[in-house]
Amino acid sequence: MTTPGPVRLVVPGPLETRTGGFIYDRHIALGLERLGRLHDIVCLQAAYPEPDAGELSRDLARLGEQRGIAVIDGLCFTALAAARDYRPWPGPTVALVHHPLADETGPEEQVRVRLLEAERRALATACGCIVTSAATRQRLADFGCGPARVRVVPPGLERPAPGPVRSPGGPLRLLCVATLVPRKGHDVLLAALADVADLDWTLDLVGPARDHDWARHVERLVADHPCCGRIRFHGEVTDPACFYRHADLFVLASRHEGFGMALAEALAAGLPVVSCRIGAIPGTVPDDAGILVPPGDPPALAGALRRVVADPALRSEMAVAAHRAAKRFADWETTVRRFAAAVDALVDGG
Repeated sequence: MTTPGPVRLVVPGPLETRTGGFIYDRHIALGLERLGRLHDIVCLQAAYPEPDAGELSRDLARLGEQRGIAVIDGLCFTALAAARDYRPWPGPTVALVHHPLADETGPEEQVRVRLLEAERRALATACGCIVTSAATRQRLADFGCGPARVRVVPPGLERPAPGPVRSPGGPLRLLCVATLVPRKGHDVLLAALADVADLDWTLDLVGPARDHDWARHVERLVADHPCCGRIRFHGEVTDPACFYRHADLFVLASRHEGFGMALAEALAAGLPVVSCRIGAIPGTVPDDAGILVPPGDPPALAGALRRVVADPALRSEMAVAAHRAAKRFADWETTVRRFAAAVDALVDGG
């Protein structure tokens, strides 16, 4: 076995970006630094996953020559590896894949096929991949990455502060914490809520607008919604903990998730979950803590919402199960140690 070396972590933007992937990257960076395993962090500046040629060239120049172990976030790895002036570094490279680029909802089929082929070629140049769920490990088999080249390191979970402060009476407070991109299914959620307009609820939407065209589309859907007065946008927040503590039910209509950190945070806050049976979500949300429906199906989502909103006893049972399910997740300190061990195993095997 080789001697563990320092790790250069390459991420596709500012490390403080409030998305699940960046939150994972930030915790890993801080933890590797505490372990004395972090060489440096390179925060790229191009618009990944499909940057223009000039931005990509500048980012490649910033990377320079790699002499240690490079762990490169999958959101930027494919574009870097496909660049005309890309040269594989002398040191080993590990790809950190939150979910395959081709599984991001929104691109046309022709674009998806191109992304899939480009990512398959890129991952072949790495000595291995770290993924955040068993579902993504299974998906990478379609990219030519067998089990020996993939390690699963799920996100850690920060233990919640004091318990919920939900007020009895009044409308039920629904919460959705999700980046405004097509994959998160805000359009499906809003369509489902129109079908349960007769119930007493409000909805808090928390999350940054990463896709500005889609964000404007969602804003128009809310403005035209029959229950627009009950739906509140909060945008990007530094710490959504207060929203979890004041909510009664968490809902996420994702079309795909490589893990779903917001779902884990909801479970830790004791929130019943209504979401979709797709990607890693069934492995994150157990059946007794959530109701999962097919993705992209507003009537099915509306039926699940009606069932949970109208049944306080069911919500109480699901809340107990949510707290129980959250105990399965490791803390970030343990996750970082597992991450470092995974890097070393892949480098040694590669």
